[in-house]
Amino acid sequence: MAPTSHRYSPLPRDENPKTLEDRKLPVRVWILLGLLVLLVVGLSVATGVLAAKFNRPACKDGLPAEQECRNITHLLEQELTQAQEVLRGTEAQAATCNQTVGSHCHS
Repeated sequence: MAPTSHRYSPLPRDENPKTLEDRKLPVRVWILLGLLVLLVVGLSVATGVLAAKFNRPACKDGLPAEQECRNITHLLEQELTQAQEVLRGTEAQAATCNQTVGSHCHS
């Protein structure tokens, strides 16, 4: 079989109903493109603002400050637990003392 060649003959300019100059994008496409551009710009600005915010020294120092705060909180909780244990012991001693005094007074 011999190869066949297909030749396309272009239509004369006046017979071609839609030339490149006549083609226009629909209004919806322009609106969607505009919204897409606004979305990209908005996200870029938001990313820049967040990057600047998170790179501030106060934010970078926040993690060590938070860890220090947790350490102090843990120490305070331990001291509170010890103080509560001492208080319970003291209350028990006071109750024993009150019973002893009460029994001496009634005898």
